[in-house]
Amino acid sequence: MYALAYPSNTEKKSDRDQNGLNGPVQTSLLGAIRPSKIARLFGRERRVLLRKVSYNRSGNGTVVENYDPGSTGNRIEVFSYDAIGRKTERILQQGSITWKTIYRYVDDKDKDHRIATSETFIQGRSTAFSKHVDIFDSKGDQIAASHTENGVEIKASYDYDYNDEGKLTTIGTYNANKVLYHKVIYAYDSSGNTLMKSSYQPDGLLYDRTIFTYDISKRKAIAEERLIYKDDKSLDFWIVYNYDDRQNAIEVARYDESASLLARTSHALNYDEAGNWIEKITQCWDTNTCKPMAERIEYQVIRYY
Repeated sequence: MYALAYPSNTEKKSDRDQNGLNGPVQTSLLGAIRPSKIARLFGRERRVLLRKVSYNRSGNGTVVENYDPGSTGNRIEVFSYDAIGRKTERILQQGSITWKTIYRYVDDKDKDHRIATSETFIQGRSTAFSKHVDIFDSKGDQIAASHTENGVEIKASYDYDYNDEGKLTTIGTYNANKVLYHKVIYAYDSSGNTLMKSSYQPDGLLYDRTIFTYDISKRKAIAEERLIYKDDKSLDFWIVYNYDDRQNAIEVARYDESASLLARTSHALNYDEAGNWIEKITQCWDTNTCKPMAERIEYQVIRYY
């Protein structure tokens, strides 16, 4: 919980946008094509449904169904929203167990704060299994949070720094005793794009840094380099993500501290007219032979309003 904070300039995205979908998507079905000896004999594919998501016209998810091909205990979530699109209820059904989460929003005019509370109940119990509270100031910055589960409460508070252009430069996260727990620092290029994100431990030790590269128009990130550091400040390993012009990952490669390739995964995607991928072929490559050693094929079936 300490690592999460929501500054006011965070882009508000619908569930549909967060899931990387374009256009007025009503439902999306995710599946995989699994190898089958019998299917090969008859020239057929064995398709396995993994997840189905339904969206309202605002792009918020209303029903999420996750299917486990090896089990009958599917996981189904149903969401409700108020008139301005805020989540009000979540019901999770998995097997014979039901969880219900209720969301409430209160404006504390005396402190000029907005408080968002969620309580989760397990079927058959009158007391909440867990409770989460987020507190936001008048600008919309999250300034505090608490999470209680099984009688144990964890608290955190946050502060923020912005530059003259209104860009977020620093997020500080503090524990219940107001002691610094975690810090994130952002740097930007001349176009205002995030150039670098650096994460620090309480003692100021850098442990995680991400560097972003943009296309010639300076509008889309085409690559990210994530560097992970050891406690002695030396590089442990780094991961490079490459993206296509639709911001979907097409290659992920991991290197050790001497830049030797440790692992590589590639994604080949086919898109529909709306720009949503409908087929993804993922291959894991042998770093010695430079040949694929495993392959996974996924598909999406998308219905629009």
